[in-house]
Amino acid sequence: MVVCIGVLLALFIRPALHLLSTAWRDTNTPTPTVLEPGIMNDVSRLNETLISKTWSVPQDKAAAEAQLSEILHQARRDGLPVSIAGARHSMGGHTMYPRGVVIDMLPFNAMQLDEQHNILHVQAGARWNDILKYLNPFGRSVAIMQSNDSFTVGGSISVNCHGWQYGRPPIASSVLGFRLMKADGIIVRCSRNENAELFSLALGGYGLFGVILDVDLQVVPNERYQLEQFLVPADKALSTFDRAAQEQFSMAYARMSIAPDTLLDEVIITVFRVDPDPAVSIPPLVDPRMQSLRRSLFRGSVGSDFGKTLRWNAETKLQPHLRDRIFSRNQLLNEGVEIFEKLFVRLDRHLARVLCPTTKCGIICAVSPPNRTKT
Repeated sequence: MVVCIGVLLALFIRPALHLLSTAWRDTNTPTPTVLEPGIMNDVSRLNETLISKTWSVPQDKAAAEAQLSEILHQARRDGLPVSIAGARHSMGGHTMYPRGVVIDMLPFNAMQLDEQHNILHVQAGARWNDILKYLNPFGRSVAIMQSNDSFTVGGSISVNCHGWQYGRPPIASSVLGFRLMKADGIIVRCSRNENAELFSLALGGYGLFGVILDVDLQVVPNERYQLEQFLVPADKALSTFDRAAQEQFSMAYARMSIAPDTLLDEVIITVFRVDPDPAVSIPPLVDPRMQSLRRSLFRGSVGSDFGKTLRWNAETKLQPHLRDRIFSRNQLLNEGVEIFEKLFVRLDRHLARVLCPTTKCGIICAVSPPNRTKT
């Protein structure tokens, strides 16, 4: 009986207490102090920056372009640097220039689909989660994007992000063209045939060549996928992946063990293949499931060997029996940064800490020559 009780404690009670403790710390973490007027930060909360002005782009296209041109002219006249912010996930102060003008692109987010040619015309401030919701009723999906959809189109193409779409190059390969407002306020169309040099420079150029206004993106069908997983020793990971790749799949990722007993010795490989049955409908797009539990598992692994083991066991032993085996492409892409962000904030006026790994993307434009010296 004592042995049975001990087994139950090990299997259920300690993990439950660990997850509850993590959730309690999460919900009771103080929120960061409200920034004083004239101070801006990014999502890392490590880069409080004194700025001259923040300007939000109006939704109306004509008004936005006229006002933006005027803002750039004023900045040149007054000698002010200009930077552009979207979701501000490009950390390290990239989206804010000391005593400069910050252009907030988020309101500039309209989109329209050309169904005949599978082209999405989308403004640079649109977030990927809104794009997925827009495309889903049309049976379309994003060709290439990161593993999280909280970022903006302008930010993603400004860093030329890669995705987890297997066999696809970075996002620049799905960009057919865009309109760019240069530092002098003139708008030019950029593509592989028009202003080709600017096209190649602005893709991955962190906004140093102007303000990306709107983009033409290639879109793809929203397909139905089957999940397949492999748990293998690390030295078998590449050969296992190569064998899996012999049968085509569309999306894939792999993770190495973080548990102390198997650290870097085991790898879980997850691939998604197109479901060949055309008679079965594509699952509807819904909000991600079990967000609170997944967040506690992820956050509970920070600074805890038990938490790391619990997370790895959940991924390799529990998740395969609980998660769905069939997904739509849009559902797989419909994952924000909420699982990772805003935990363990240390409130200090000049040094706030947020543990957040989402450094994949952002948007920045330095119209004036860059000078990263902060005061």
